[in-house]
Amino acid sequence: MTSVNMSENASCNITLVCSVKGAGEDVQYYWTSRDPHASESWVGPSLTISWLPCDSDLPYICRAKNPVSQSNSRPVHAWQFCTDLGASRGGQMGETVAGILGESITLSLALPHSQHIDNVVWMFNTSIISKEWGEEAIANQLIKFKDPNQNTAWVSSQDYSLKIGQLKMEDAGPYHAYVCSNARVASTKHINLSIYRRLKKPKVTGNLGLTEDGVCRVSLTCSVEDSGHNDLRERQHFGLGSP
Repeated sequence: MTSVNMSENASCNITLVCSVKGAGEDVQYYWTSRDPHASESWVGPSLTISWLPCDSDLPYICRAKNPVSQSNSRPVHAWQFCTDLGASRGGQMGETVAGILGESITLSLALPHSQHIDNVVWMFNTSIISKEWGEEAIANQLIKFKDPNQNTAWVSSQDYSLKIGQLKMEDAGPYHAYVCSNARVASTKHINLSIYRRLKKPKVTGNLGLTEDGVCRVSLTCSVEDSGHNDLRERQHFGLGSP
């Protein structure tokens, strides 16, 4: 791959270059399994793809051939290079939703009932989860969860919302939903997911001090164990006159 450019309409333009180390001359390159609905151009070993989240997820394979042999590349998919469309167009966008570590959460779309929907594609980092009407959700991931039984994501059959079970801290970040209608992106929604730990019971500690004028000063500190970076600690000072 040589370049990836994103457009405002969620289109991802990719240029793929096929090469063989030490191939020498008289090598011909062919691209197979190209999507007939995508806008593509082919010049020698280069293939340019204009891909939308609603396009078909077909593999692209480069075939190199010389007079005595031929060899195929591993399949590549356009979404492998375009899974962070929203972030590439300006960073944080959309609403912010708070989730609880170890618990489940639902990222809602709130789509109008009258809207015609063929498919909804959710993207997060190097993962893409899509669901067509009446079919099971399909998840393609470059980075698999370490334990699939402990972290699952699926798309609701009723409203296409994304449900994530047993949240981990690495699940935090931007999620992008692309609503597909007639093979085009009809609407988009961007959600930033923040994840926090449930706080344990606060612990209060105090330090006593007696001044020369007989005033007893108490310094109280409130803290929470294993609270992470989002805890709030308060300290209060009280002055008490001597009896």
